Amino acid sequence: MEQYLSEKLNEDAKIFARIGKSYIINLHYVYQIDTVKQKLHLFDPVSAKSFPLEVSKKALKNLRKLFINKYL
Repeated sequence: MEQYLSEKLNEDAKIFARIGKSYIINLHYVYQIDTVKQKLHLFDPVSAKSFPLEVSKKALKNLRKLFINKYL
């Protein structure tokens, strides 16, 4: 699936990331990373709704590292 998305989206594929085994998320929608409660909150500005996902601590720590490396 990752390879398919990468081929179809080309440069736009960089805004997506695999989180654990279950999710591929749009990084622009990440609102909060809570490693203590093992929750990732995504926010959709169009609907003004937050969507919590249960994700492993390891996956959340990897996501946090990705954000630090990409945006800081």
